[in-house]
Amino acid sequence: MTARRLVIRQSIRLLITAALVLAAFVLGNLELRAVPLEATSWSFPLGLQPSPESAVFETDPVRADVTLAGIVWDGPAPAAAWVRGSENGAEWTDWTPLVIEAEHGPDPGTDEASGQNSASEPAYLGAVSWVQFRVDGRADGIDASVVETAGRQLSLAERVGHLWNRISWRSDPADAAPDQPPIIGREVWGGDRCLGDEAEEPGYTDGVRTMFIHHTATAGSYSEAGAPDVVYAICNYHVATRGWRDIGYNFLIDVYGNIYEGRAGGVDKPVWGAHTGGFNYYSFGVGLIADHNVSSVGAAAQNALVDLAAWKLDLHHVDPTAAIEIESLGSTLYEQGVEVQMSTVAGHRDASATSCPGSLCYPLLGGFRTSFLGAGGAKIFGTGPEYAPVAVGPTTFSFTITEPADWTFQLLDDTDALILEESGVGTEVSIAWDGRVDGSLITPGQYRVSFVAQTENGEIPRPVDEVITWYRAPFRDDDTSVHEAAINRIAAAEITQGCNRFWDWWFCPRDEVPRDQMASFIARALTLEDSDSDRFTDDNGNTHEGAINALAEAGITLGCTDVGYCPRRSVTRGEMAAFLFRALDLQPAAEDYFMDDNSHPHETAINAVAEAGITLGCGGERFCPDAPVVRAQMASFLDRAFISGA
Repeated sequence: MTARRLVIRQSIRLLITAALVLAAFVLGNLELRAVPLEATSWSFPLGLQPSPESAVFETDPVRADVTLAGIVWDGPAPAAAWVRGSENGAEWTDWTPLVIEAEHGPDPGTDEASGQNSASEPAYLGAVSWVQFRVDGRADGIDASVVETAGRQLSLAERVGHLWNRISWRSDPADAAPDQPPIIGREVWGGDRCLGDEAEEPGYTDGVRTMFIHHTATAGSYSEAGAPDVVYAICNYHVATRGWRDIGYNFLIDVYGNIYEGRAGGVDKPVWGAHTGGFNYYSFGVGLIADHNVSSVGAAAQNALVDLAAWKLDLHHVDPTAAIEIESLGSTLYEQGVEVQMSTVAGHRDASATSCPGSLCYPLLGGFRTSFLGAGGAKIFGTGPEYAPVAVGPTTFSFTITEPADWTFQLLDDTDALILEESGVGTEVSIAWDGRVDGSLITPGQYRVSFVAQTENGEIPRPVDEVITWYRAPFRDDDTSVHEAAINRIAAAEITQGCNRFWDWWFCPRDEVPRDQMASFIARALTLEDSDSDRFTDDNGNTHEGAINALAEAGITLGCTDVGYCPRRSVTRGEMAAFLFRALDLQPAAEDYFMDDNSHPHETAINAVAEAGITLGCGGERFCPDAPVVRAQMASFLDRAFISGA
């Protein structure tokens, strides 16, 4: 063998060896990510016919590749509905009830709520190829809404493309916080893919005050490997069928004890969900992936719930055994504006007329609260005060430490300059402050509350480190109201100057609106000049008499009697609708939006303002026409009617 051939042969061996090493390196550092197949969702009319076997309407078997199914409807909801599936069209699953109440949803009055559809909760069927529906109560105006997540409709090229998308470089997982349980991220179950091209920025609230426990009511069995597909299918149903911006729950837990990140925005942030209509703004929601009216909560799911809730509640310094008072934003159990006493760990049925989280889960809540409190060591409960100092008297900073500890409290401004500091020993801390530094009131702006402690055995609970904003212009008593943005907009438009009760920076958001003030609000919104025509006999000398007469001249008010306006009587929601119906010259609506205003004197006006997007009701399919309007709600009505649009 010549020297030249030897060199060539050795070079080939080196190249082969290098290629093998490179291949080993590449293969050793590549992994297949858990990227779900592209989901397909669609709807189709139900051709319902009287069933030969029962007194309900039934469809013929429908050939369709489906993993999850529900129904949507126009008008009144059906009394009940069921779905079943089959792999071959011959052998069928049992009929699975579809939960019609569908109480999971966004808060009334939000943009997300304005676009939602009436639909059942979905049922997870697995990978079936035939579906069939039954409906009780009505047969018209009902569509099936189905989701396919198994990729059976994808072409070979699409499947190859999906495999390519799964390839990624292997990386070590980032360490989570010591007390944060393992949480399966959205990238694993397909959260971003679920949103498609319609993704919106996450919404955040002022903070977490409570949590709601749910069950998804998606009856049906699933494997541990298939659980992420169930989450993906639920998300697709919430977005494509219900019309929400994302999956409704903040977290989900499967029966095997795996925790999933739900709605986007960050597991450690106060993300505004769509799980408990009327109370989402104050809370986070956890959905147990099961129907706990028919199955018990297993040990794995219970343990995961304890780990998740203990961490999340401690993150926001919420005592799981406490009770709070919060204002309903409108649910099927509490009308908008009602103050509700509620546990900081609540079941969905505590806020809405629903069986959720199921008859076999709800009785466990008392034990859950105790377990949440005991998990994870010493804790600090409490944050910054709700109101600014001197707005309602001296402010009190209150904290509870679950074990005796040395503690230090600090209040700092936005430059981290120290304003107030106190230290002590104990478990209950209450620090009063008049809002003054060296005799002068603090200025509007952001401040930081810091509270740290160390127990007698050396344990350091999670410190409080919270930024609070005081004196948000133009009013200082609406900082916790969900209507604050609307209040600010009508103030900027000079529709309101506040309530002028004590100081010019009060709005009095929870006060009822009298009819004379309502006249001035609408007159300013329409830029009507005061009129001196004396239309009514009971408003003489009233500050708002000129505005009342102007509305009467414009045909916006007819008074409360032939000659009376009743200026000091509170405006009802029905009257508010009538004012806006006439002020905006709206046309009668073709649809009946609410169930509790039938034959009401203002029903035509109520439906018209609903069709214009000015109102979404007080929760469920109700408008609460005879309930009084409070000033915060009035701000949202006027904002949608005259400023931001509906």
